[in-house]
Amino acid sequence: MNAVAPTTTALKLFTFCFYIGKNSYQELVRMLFVLVASLDQYHPDFFLVVYHNLGIVIDDPRVDCRRWEVKDGGYGVSERLLLDAAGCDGNVWVEGSAVRNRWYKLNFNRVHAFKNLYDEYDGECFTWIDLDTIVLADLSYLAEMDNYFIFHGGRGGGGRMHDVLVSGGGDGDDGRVVWSVPEALYIHGSFWKLNLSLYHEVLRLDSLFRENGVRLKYDVQSIFSVMARGGGGGGGGGGSYGPCPFYDGPSRAITGSMLVIGENIKVCVMNGLGVWDNKDSVGNHVNTDSLTNFRWEEGSAPQRRELRSNDTVDIDRRLKFTADDITCSGGDGGGDGGGDGGGDGGGDGGGVTERFILRTSMYPDKEIHILSLTFDSFFMSNVCGSSDFARLFPFLLV
Repeated sequence: MNAVAPTTTALKLFTFCFYIGKNSYQELVRMLFVLVASLDQYHPDFFLVVYHNLGIVIDDPRVDCRRWEVKDGGYGVSERLLLDAAGCDGNVWVEGSAVRNRWYKLNFNRVHAFKNLYDEYDGECFTWIDLDTIVLADLSYLAEMDNYFIFHGGRGGGGRMHDVLVSGGGDGDDGRVVWSVPEALYIHGSFWKLNLSLYHEVLRLDSLFRENGVRLKYDVQSIFSVMARGGGGGGGGGGSYGPCPFYDGPSRAITGSMLVIGENIKVCVMNGLGVWDNKDSVGNHVNTDSLTNFRWEEGSAPQRRELRSNDTVDIDRRLKFTADDITCSGGDGGGDGGGDGGGDGGGDGGGVTERFILRTSMYPDKEIHILSLTFDSFFMSNVCGSSDFARLFPFLLV
């Protein structure tokens, strides 16, 4: 069955399912079916475009599988990306490896695919979603937002930092950290929606840093962190946190031109990697032990969303939210959320339709709407088969 045009209310998504020698064909396809199953369970009004280099066919009109030969030099360049992983043994993820380099070549193509879909669907902005993601809530509240991003989150203990800019990019690349941000504030690449203005800014920043002889540690998501945190730090930086060097733009998380879920919008929602592990008191990648810290509970009474920034930004008016749009269930006071999973959900419900919310003891006051599992954590082999995974996600055991 061929895919059909998305409905006007559908959550419009796109993802990559490419074999580059990092994971097996079976792992990639199974994770794709897990993603689709979770969307079908919690947000059935979706439209997903899957770019792939495999023989994938999904008999669902909401899923459009498109074979796309990824190019070395970007979208539309003639040189074909080699798919064999010579010199790599299984899941290899070390600096300079063939697998890592292929990932980098894939990474920025997400931005080109966004623009291709924007042109194809008459100005519709599609949301990128990582293949290794589970959706756990109705995401209809995102329909009114013309852009959104997620940050790692976490308690930020121990001063752990996430590298963003490093020196070099050519033969003289020494990999010295030029600028970094606290791990908890890093904008992740697993779930994001650009608008046309932000798309052009991403391209401008990519050129800007190349011209200044620095490179982005993780391409697209590094650019997102630069835009969110702001620039004006001169030409140095020394790797410390502050205004980003070489960049002349403001902190878009403060001005409200970037909507960061969990930070300046929907502050009672926690998405991304930070929900999984509290290694060094900061969110990290998924592991089997951290699954035991998750629990389902009944939804509590809605809590009003707040904007947290240094400046007053009337996001509600700019996005034309209604009173119903600016509520968020399970905010502060939504149950004690203790580490033993005993949070009672609190509140009297106020007539709200009963629903189940996933929480973790690490973030007892936040709802978990999206889980980014990451293949880096050997998810398919070590986590998916665990009893805790089956307890939390029985509908995903496909």
